[in-house]
Amino acid sequence: MPTTFAAERTLGRLGKWLRLMGFDTLWESEYPKGAFIQSIGPDRIFLTRTQRLAEAHAGLKTIFIRANDPEEQLVELIRCAAIRPQDIQAFSRCIACNEPIVAVAKQAVRGLTPDYVWNTQANFSTCPKCGRVYWKGTHTERAVKRLEEIFNRLSVEQK
Repeated sequence: MPTTFAAERTLGRLGKWLRLMGFDTLWESEYPKGAFIQSIGPDRIFLTRTQRLAEAHAGLKTIFIRANDPEEQLVELIRCAAIRPQDIQAFSRCIACNEPIVAVAKQAVRGLTPDYVWNTQANFSTCPKCGRVYWKGTHTERAVKRLEEIFNRLSVEQK
């Protein structure tokens, strides 16, 4: 079963990175007050920076994140959750609403992207829930490169 996460309000940037990596990740800010904790199933890992919340919800699988910097939070989580490069399904989920995205024909997104993107890209995906359109641009290359650097750093540290 793939690893799934639930990130408290203060871990929004970490949550976005996890979605970018293809992990099903709930984020507290997307829920009405008080509904978030009840939405966390027994197999989902609760991510928190708040000791009080970790203690109050001790029945949940929890990873307490100590780092302040979002990239260091990601490094800390990769270590604690034992995430491996092969676990990543990059760019397979909507960063905005967490739904799996689906490939679509270029014509299906005509008028929904900037002209330059329409003219230079051949492959597009959309979120069936919110309609957001995705394509592989320089942001994709930068994110993949950043993840490779993080995993390289971790492999050097383990030696």
